[in-house]
Amino acid sequence: MVLVCCKQIIDTGELSSKTMEAKKVKGLYFIGELVDVTGDLGGYNLQWA
Repeated sequence: MVLVCCKQIIDTGELSSKTMEAKKVKGLYFIGELVDVTGDLGGYNLQWA
């Protein structure tokens, strides 16, 4: 399943920094603009990736 639209962002403290897997839900991963990371590139999370 792929999430296309989201009203809230995911706190990085809720994710594994190595796999981007949710700590509370095994097998659930988040990437891109859903993750609460702000970089110098105008919102794109390339620096953290």
